[in-house]
Amino acid sequence: MVEIHYTEILPEDKYESIRKSLMELLPPGRRDVLSSYRHPDSQQRSLLGDIMARSILSRKLDIPVERIRIATNPKGKPSLQDHSGLHFNISHAGLWVVCGIFTGEIGIDIEKIRKTKLGVAKRFFTPAEIEWLISKPPESRPEYFFRLWTLKESYLKYLGLGMTASLGSFSVMEHQGRYLATDLSGLPLPDVYLGHIPFCEGYWLGFCTRSEPRGIVKHSWYPEEFIR
Repeated sequence: MVEIHYTEILPEDKYESIRKSLMELLPPGRRDVLSSYRHPDSQQRSLLGDIMARSILSRKLDIPVERIRIATNPKGKPSLQDHSGLHFNISHAGLWVVCGIFTGEIGIDIEKIRKTKLGVAKRFFTPAEIEWLISKPPESRPEYFFRLWTLKESYLKYLGLGMTASLGSFSVMEHQGRYLATDLSGLPLPDVYLGHIPFCEGYWLGFCTRSEPRGIVKHSWYPEEFIR
């Protein structure tokens, strides 16, 4: 079962009223990193994602939030230390921060749908993907662009590569109502399941796991309730 936990970013005054309390739950090193962020919204998204993940893992493992130990690989993918049976991934865009929880490796990506020039697709997508995108009605291309983008980025995050790898090094193709990750010759990549999750109007959320999950559940998370 894939769990998707989500929260909406807070108005500036409300965020400032709880920011210190949330920061105190983090290890000093992580606190220093977030304190260095210059843009308040960027800091809030990262902080909420971090605390949301830690609080959910804390509840599942029945240990205090302060004892949740998270490491990152050389490409920046976070993972839970000392407990190999749970995996998580975080993404944020616009007003939303999301955290995916699964018993195996997982990558997730959320994006806000917006108008995008075809030149951007040509820069990042494969020729097969561009051909597929052009086949769609012009008014619906932004949605299909972000379908591809979220699936491709979730796959790279699943692998632990993030955006350090090229989005054009593989393709995501639609086949019988599903999306498949393939190499550039069109052969399916092994041990990859790509899926979409209905979220809210104007956003698209994709995820990647090793195999098809038994189900998907969504849970809202509120930072104000967590610190009470």
